[in-house]
Amino acid sequence: MATPRQYLITDPYMLDHDISWYKIPENAPHSYKHRLSKRSDAWYKQALIFNLIAQGFTLEAEIKLLASKKADSSATSIYRAIKKLVENGLLYRTMLTMSLGNEVIDMSSGETKHGRTTLALLRLNRRGRGLCRTMATRMSVDKRWRPRETEWERMRRIHEQGKREPEHTLGNLVFAYQARQRGWSAGVMPDFQEGHFVPDAVVEKDGDKFFVEVELHYGKEAKWRNVHNALGYIAFCGRSSQHEETLLKECREVGGPVYATNLTDLITGKEDLWT
Repeated sequence: MATPRQYLITDPYMLDHDISWYKIPENAPHSYKHRLSKRSDAWYKQALIFNLIAQGFTLEAEIKLLASKKADSSATSIYRAIKKLVENGLLYRTMLTMSLGNEVIDMSSGETKHGRTTLALLRLNRRGRGLCRTMATRMSVDKRWRPRETEWERMRRIHEQGKREPEHTLGNLVFAYQARQRGWSAGVMPDFQEGHFVPDAVVEKDGDKFFVEVELHYGKEAKWRNVHNALGYIAFCGRSSQHEETLLKECREVGGPVYATNLTDLITGKEDLWT
């Protein structure tokens, strides 16, 4: 694989699945105990959930996967812990819906269905952020507990489409999650702008870094020209294999290296990130 043009930027918002877990206290902060489990094993699962969201993770499917592995527990038990934290006023849980053309994918099973698919996003509310700050400061457990913005919050803050186009937001979040499952570090809305191009995502692995467009529509020849002029290559993620082929034709009209993939094949288990 050709190495794309490199840029000297810092990417503190990028995440991967080699988790740097924060230290977890044996007991929950005293001022929040009435909202948290009194059982040590249940508190541990709740703390893992806070830990991941404080680091910037937001897709419930990804949080369940990572927390269940760390706790050596089922994804169902992590879901119950999430549900309890939402009910007790420590987390916000929001649903976003996305269509992948004529096919939609159940993220939990990988099953292809007709219609639309809906995924849950998580973020800390005021109380949840206060709990994390308490563990970072007053309890002096680990200063890294001070929460960062989640990927979802980052998209809403930086990208106007993050507010107006929930499908585009979800597409970006799913792409970043799928890249991380394949061993890449990934982030949304990287701190990069050159010309008229602002990338949706960035992925990095073994010295290769790609700025990526998550494109859910057609007829973007002018856009691909801007991307190529800024980067010297084009990297994109479409909805499905058919959509990917259409976008490839547009990109080849521009010329230069093209790296392509699509959400449907990634979710259903394609081994490599790029086609």
